[in-house]
Amino acid sequence: FVGGFSYQTVDAFNVATGTPDIKTGIAANGAQGFVFAVTPSTTFSEEVLKPVAKCAEGTSSLVTNGVNTFTLSSASIAPADMLTIALSPVAGGVNQMQNASDNGFVVIASAAIGANDTLTFSVNDGGAGLPFVSSVCETNPLDSQCLATPAQSVTINSVNGETRTFAAFVSATGNIPFDPGNNRLFMEFRDQGGILRGGSSIEIRTDFPAPEAPGEVAGLE
Repeated sequence: FVGGFSYQTVDAFNVATGTPDIKTGIAANGAQGFVFAVTPSTTFSEEVLKPVAKCAEGTSSLVTNGVNTFTLSSASIAPADMLTIALSPVAGGVNQMQNASDNGFVVIASAAIGANDTLTFSVNDGGAGLPFVSSVCETNPLDSQCLATPAQSVTINSVNGETRTFAAFVSATGNIPFDPGNNRLFMEFRDQGGILRGGSSIEIRTDFPAPEAPGEVAGLE
């Protein structure tokens, strides 16, 4: 990545505070939010930016792809840009299945905040080779029903300002251990050139315990 990078602290309401680009103290077991500004100085199709927080004693924060990284692209003309949020039935952002042959699902909401374009939505494991098969569909936002039979991908004509909803279905074909830093499900929108224009990710695992009480949701968290 070639360009400018800046950061600044924010308060509990995500309002910028303090002075940009200065060292910040964080109490033990405390938390601090930040806002980042990126200004590319050249055009590029897709690069991953990995911010690292360095502590005074010399240790640094870990980098986990899809969790605390940014995938950036830069173009001379504003491209498509999909704001994407993934949600699982149980809080926690994890596609949790009970065993190596169980099924799960994730729902996805998107908002088109960039240029109009033809985009393809699909899911993958980021090249990890995890044992599962998946399919996706666009859904009716009122009842979450698929608008067509689920397939490996869905192609849409994205229009600036519109919102859409989708579902991803996952069937395990083997054991996927608890490893949120590596075992992840990536939901992506790519243009016809294969460039990422929006996405989100959640952890995926197959060792989630079964519910103990009637009516509990076991599939995903």
